[in-house]
Amino acid sequence: MSEQAQRPGDWKDPLVRKLLFVGGLVVLLLLPIEWIRGLIAEGKLPEHPTYEDYLEALAHIDTMKSSLEDLRRILGALEMELPT
Repeated sequence: MSEQAQRPGDWKDPLVRKLLFVGGLVVLLLLPIEWIRGLIAEGKLPEHPTYEDYLEALAHIDTMKSSLEDLRRILGALEMELPT
C-alpha cells in the first residue's frame, strides 16, 4: 500500500482538505447568523419608558390605593382591623 492510503489524516489527502474546508465555511457562516439573532433579540427588548408609561403606572397605583381604601372601609364597617 502507498503511504498516502495508510495515513488518511495527512493534510495532503483531498478528503481531509475538503472536510476542513467545509468545516471552516460552516463556522464562518454561523457568525453572521448569530449576529442576526442578536439584532432580532435586541429589537424585542423594551424601549425606554415614555411619559405615557409613567402615567399608566401612576394610574395603576391610584387604582390600588383606592381599592385598599375601599377594603379598609369595608373592614371598618365589619369592625375588623386591617394589619398595616
